[in-house]
Amino acid sequence: MRGVVCVMALCWFGTQTLHAEPPAGAELSLLATVRLGSVTGALIAAQDGEWVYVLNLSDRVVQRIAIAEMRLDAAALAAPEGTVGMAPSPDRSRLYLYAEGQSHMDSSLAIPGRLAVVDTAAWRVGEEVPLPPMAGVPYPIQFAPRDLAADGRGRVYFSTESGAIH
Repeated sequence: MRGVVCVMALCWFGTQTLHAEPPAGAELSLLATVRLGSVTGALIAAQDGEWVYVLNLSDRVVQRIAIAEMRLDAAALAAPEGTVGMAPSPDRSRLYLYAEGQSHMDSSLAIPGRLAVVDTAAWRVGEEVPLPPMAGVPYPIQFAPRDLAADGRGRVYFSTESGAIH
């Protein structure tokens, strides 16, 4: 049975919904609604269809929904402070969480952005890597990632509010 799973985040600006792309000429029906009661960021489906990963921005955690039971798994993972987005590796074995840094005229008071790697099989947050300040500006501006893409060779690419790809 083909259909749509609705992940609802009850927040001041509305709801976010996970949509499936219908085959040509097919009608979709609502299969289930999972209410989170929080502001969500990215929604990423596991390659095997077992889970949908949810970035819960309100509680600063990564959660997963078991698709077969349409239930929220109780095991949530803490995301780094300032996390604004999440992107998958091509094989969905890892999720990359990216956090904004905080710039300051005094570089000793600046907080670097962070990249954290989630192992989806072990369901744990592994390595966290500080992101370098942006280059070519008059004082240390911390990374403010807007989006991320990962390739199959362990590299990640960021777009930033400065209009650059890193």
